Amino acid sequence: MPGISRKILICAAIDGLILQPLPTKGQRPFQPVRIRYGDSSISAVPRDQIPDTSGPNSSFEVFGVIGLITVSRLSYLITITRRQQVAQIFGFPIYVVTGVAITPCNTKQEADESIRRTASLLRKQTPNGEDGDSESSDEDVEIP
Repeated sequence: MPGISRKILICAAIDGLILQPLPTKGQRPFQPVRIRYGDSSISAVPRDQIPDTSGPNSSFEVFGVIGLITVSRLSYLITITRRQQVAQIFGFPIYVVTGVAITPCNTKQEADESIRRTASLLRKQTPNGEDGDSESSDEDVEIP
């Protein structure tokens, strides 16, 4: 069973949203998953089917997944985009969620537009490339 991922990369592929956990240093890469457009079924994805995320605003990073919600046959992925450390218990940080993104899982066009807007907004909110949580211990994350 894989360990907990500290960050997840969200991008749109032809047939669904791709969630690619980003490994920390020393970890093996995790298996990405796809949320299929339309029926929101979740399945593993081979690494060779992951789209190129090097383009501007083609993906964004999140700290966690809140869930997948379906309202009147339309599904949305809700993810944590910002957080703030509020405490520490036994040496482990405790965070409060300060920002979320809602990404539609119905069509590639809707997902692409939402990802573009979210990535752009996150870049504007985090000056100088900061992570959105200045006290994070996630500097060890490797981007594939």
